[in-house]
Amino acid sequence: MWNYRLIRKNLTSPDEPWLELHEVFYRREKVWLWTEKPVAVDGASKAEIERALKMMLKDLRHPVLLESELERLVKLREKRKRK
Repeated sequence: MWNYRLIRKNLTSPDEPWLELHEVFYRREKVWLWTEKPVAVDGASKAEIERALKMMLKDLRHPVLLESELERLVKLREKRKRK
C-alpha cells in the first residue's frame, strides 16, 4: 500500500520548516519507505494529472510526517539488521 504524505523537513533551522509531498510506502501498516525527492505532477493527459492531483489532495488528510522521525526509524531498522 502507498499514498502521498507531507514530510516536514528542517532545511536550515527548526524555526523554518519546509513541507514536501512524497510517496510513502507501508509494510504491516507502518511507514516503510518513501521517495527520496518530492513528487512531481505529470502524466500523459490532462485527465491523468487531474486524477493524481485529486489523490494528492485526498491524502493531505493524513498527519504530516517528520523527517527526523523517519530518519530515526531507518536507523532502528539498520540496527536490527546487524543483530
